[in-house]
Amino acid sequence: MKERVLLISPVQCDFFVEGCLVALSNQNHQSGVVLKVKVEGDEQETFELIWDKHSFLSSGWQESRDVVENGAIAIAFF
Repeated sequence: MKERVLLISPVQCDFFVEGCLVALSNQNHQSGVVLKVKVEGDEQETFELIWDKHSFLSSGWQESRDVVENGAIAIAFF
């Protein structure tokens, strides 16, 4: 994702992505979640979210509101 987002730093992207992965993991989603994104009018693109369960640490994300908020920001970038 950080290669596509030009207005924030790669470090910020990583932060939001980690929040997203923690949120998905907290809801028992597995790697391979399919995300359908409206791109123009009724046109959609499909993305498969793939991650390694060892690529993030959930221990630093104790506040569930922060997890949801930062996860939503990462999804909003799509």
